[in-house]
Amino acid sequence: MQRITLAAFIALAALLAACSAQGRDAAGGSSSLRLRADSELIEHIRLLAPRLDGDTLHLYSPGRDTTGPMSGRELSAPDCQFFRPFYANMTGDRDLFAVGYTAIGPGLTAYILRVPSQYSPSAIALWIHQDGKGYWLPPLEVANAFGDAGWSFQQDAWLVDRDHDGYRDLVQRRTDWGDDRALADSLSWRFWQSRFDQFGWRQDLTDRTAASVFSLRPRRP
Repeated sequence: MQRITLAAFIALAALLAACSAQGRDAAGGSSSLRLRADSELIEHIRLLAPRLDGDTLHLYSPGRDTTGPMSGRELSAPDCQFFRPFYANMTGDRDLFAVGYTAIGPGLTAYILRVPSQYSPSAIALWIHQDGKGYWLPPLEVANAFGDAGWSFQQDAWLVDRDHDGYRDLVQRRTDWGDDRALADSLSWRFWQSRFDQFGWRQDLTDRTAASVFSLRPRRP
């Protein structure tokens, strides 16, 4: 009886070891496929959009401008499928546009996309990739502009290393209009938290110098 129990125990241990090895192989294969898919997607975006350099990058909604730098180039339908779960208001297979890419800091690349919004692909979003660890951070809409029934708003964004720590921070300015007059105007910034791979809490910018430096792109009718 003891010998049967021991044999069964040895067989069970061997089975568990085999299942564990298969699980590791499957996980490794899944991770490898994901990394390869990410690599191909990144390569496609880089072929479509330019690298954006400079100390300060101004991001804004292009509105009706279909030829300006924020208009971007249309992603393919297969590449759009990766992003579709994040944009419930996508109306077609190709409502996403690659605008450019830039370094946020060491090992961090922001891919700048024009994405669907209330009525059209008018928003600008950051898709930040952790290059060293091989994963995407949650997308962040940073600029947009649209209106309805006498009201409209415009929000522009700037990527700039404001606190001089080697990472780009996020500055945003938003103005709301009603009946062709400004109803509200806000200016704020969020510093990059390298420890948590995200922009930190929002802080108001109230000095006049900042207000003059970070001015909205003029609206076009």
